[in-house]
Amino acid sequence: LPDALALELFEQSVNLGRPRTCRHLQQVLNALNAEVAPGVFRYGTDLGIDGVFGKLTRGRLHKAVADGRASAIRNGLNALQGARYVEKNRARRRFAGGWLAKRAA
Repeated sequence: LPDALALELFEQSVNLGRPRTCRHLQQVLNALNAEVAPGVFRYGTDLGIDGVFGKLTRGRLHKAVADGRASAIRNGLNALQGARYVEKNRARRRFAGGWLAKRAA
């Protein structure tokens, strides 16, 4: 994986936990799974959002990166992390200002 994407996955795993990070990754990969013809999707069937970094998620990640989508994946992960920090979760509010100042551009 490109360093920036690997670092983002690591950072989110530390701050949000591995299952949530994997759910975010699965959501982003599904969002990038565009319909290329009626009923035909770029990467096949959407992934289940189960929070498990298994064979299907790993394979889809590598396919999307090979397609040049690493930056899109990283940006999508950041967007979901930001949404997590600003939602109605009082425990995370203390991180929202600093996190948004460093990432929102």
